[in-house]
Amino acid sequence: MVRRRKKDPFDLGSNVHIKHRTSITHQDWVPIPPSQSSTSKNPFVSKRLFIISSACLLTLLILFVRLFSLQSHADTYKKMADNNRIRVVSQQAPRGVIYDRNNIALTANNADVGVFVTINDLPESNQEKQGVLSLVSELTGVSLEELQQRLQELQKTSNIEPLPLVDHVSHDQAILISVHENDLPGIYLTPRISREYPLGQYVANIIGYAGKITDPEWEQLKTDSRYAYSDPIGKTGVELSFENDLKGQNGQQRIEVNAYGHVSRIVASEDSIPGDNIVLSIDSDFQKYLYDELGKAANAIKSPGASAIAQDPNTGEILALVSWPSYDNNLFSKGISQDAYTALIEDPQKPLFNKPISGEYPSGSTIKPLIASAALQEGIINPQSTVVSTGGIQIGQWNFPDWKAGGHGVTNVTKAIAQSVNTFFYAIGGGYQDIQGLGLDKIREYAERFGLNAKLGIDIPGETTGFIPTKEWKEKTKGEKWYIGDTYHLAIGQGDLLVTPLQVNSYIATIANGGTLYTPHLVKKIAGNEVDPIIIHSQVVDDTNLAVVRAGMRETVISGSAKSLQSLPIEVAAKTGTAEFGVDGKTHAWFTAFAPYENPKIALTILIEEGGEGSTTAAPIAKNALNWWFTNRAQ
Repeated sequence: MVRRRKKDPFDLGSNVHIKHRTSITHQDWVPIPPSQSSTSKNPFVSKRLFIISSACLLTLLILFVRLFSLQSHADTYKKMADNNRIRVVSQQAPRGVIYDRNNIALTANNADVGVFVTINDLPESNQEKQGVLSLVSELTGVSLEELQQRLQELQKTSNIEPLPLVDHVSHDQAILISVHENDLPGIYLTPRISREYPLGQYVANIIGYAGKITDPEWEQLKTDSRYAYSDPIGKTGVELSFENDLKGQNGQQRIEVNAYGHVSRIVASEDSIPGDNIVLSIDSDFQKYLYDELGKAANAIKSPGASAIAQDPNTGEILALVSWPSYDNNLFSKGISQDAYTALIEDPQKPLFNKPISGEYPSGSTIKPLIASAALQEGIINPQSTVVSTGGIQIGQWNFPDWKAGGHGVTNVTKAIAQSVNTFFYAIGGGYQDIQGLGLDKIREYAERFGLNAKLGIDIPGETTGFIPTKEWKEKTKGEKWYIGDTYHLAIGQGDLLVTPLQVNSYIATIANGGTLYTPHLVKKIAGNEVDPIIIHSQVVDDTNLAVVRAGMRETVISGSAKSLQSLPIEVAAKTGTAEFGVDGKTHAWFTAFAPYENPKIALTILIEEGGEGSTTAAPIAKNALNWWFTNRAQ
């Protein structure tokens, strides 16, 4: 008999299906323990699961930290994104206008157009970039080599800011560039302000010019919010000295650019603030007149150069400051070519050299009023003191002559100035017979009190000091001791003495006004505010002594070497000068004067280089100039 296995009710065989089941009671449910899994039995698998889980957690942590970082730097990344389409363009501020004393404009700000480049907006391909530059060269006339060099320089400054590639283009060139806009990615036109100088060469030595900022200048200026790399900056003259006043404050435009780097819209704008206007003390009509007069006289004798300076002796205000020949400062403001600049530098007449304030020359006899003032102040002489001039002074083997053969006879200080008697000034300078003489140290002391051997402080750059020799200087430089003959030479404005025309005119103005030495100045008003005169010395010499010297200068016109000025409608006091230089006997021609004699309103000095006699060459210019002044400016 076959025994049958009792069937388990939960055993679901392959061919058995449960069709119906009513219920399973708690007593009927017997849990079946699970079998042991392979994981619990395999430690290697458990370790791998731990590593995977840890990696997942670490990944989530990194993602969380990165998300936090992105959120915390959202503004920075937004700004970076904006830089791909937003540009900040500086709006050039108009420079302040410079006027003369009669409100005639000496500078002008004219609308202009420049070609700018944003380097990051140029094509990445070098070939395409060169194609853009070639087209710019074709449209502007600027050589490709020059554009390439300019681009290399700009790359040192910024790749994302608009920078000037071509400073100025004509109206027709601007139209052509606009037509080719889509062929010039990264290139665009921008409004500029061109600085121009209506009087050009007549006032170039005073006004100077403004030009583009150089890289060394930019290193100093780039932290100054008033400046952009594309701005002009004063280089010489008033433009340089008063840069801070003339500059103004640039405006800004935030612009959105398209894929070509061209403007699609203006996002925001801030207006510029013009610089302060400046009024100079010069009279531009008088300046032009003097320049032309100097030119005619200098050309007639083939002189290499000439100077003229006129001042108000009561304030130090400069009425004219002429350097002949000069240059056209418009050449520099528009960007001078290398050839043109080289021609100016190599010109033997030195047009860039500001002769009235930088030129140093022997003074000749124009120093004699100063020497006479010192001798009177020191009591070396009085108005009645006399010296007999017999043609010169003999010291051993050395002869120190008068200019007049046979001499001038009995001479007091008035006659000595009027007739420029050398013997008198030898005696009061170095001593002779019973006259002690000032001596070198006293001559230096008074010369310096009158403003020699130092800068007077004129308000444009380039002033030089002149030179007064000393015993120590001569011993060190020439290997010789100081002789009395050196003092004699110094007392008549010869030897190693050097002065500037500005210094001569300033000490003549000091004698004219009664003893006050002013700082000569060109700027009269800044932004409508008066510039006060500056006094260097309030009483260089007592006016009672200066009155004697003024009388001598008046006698120069009445009976002396400046008699040609007697025909003028006003009374003039003057002094001529003929200054030897070099070893070939050439002389500079000097003439200095003030007028009217009783109430001086103008002091004037003329110098013609290699001009011969002052009374012959320089005096006629001074006569014409004074006649012009009192005819046209008497009121």
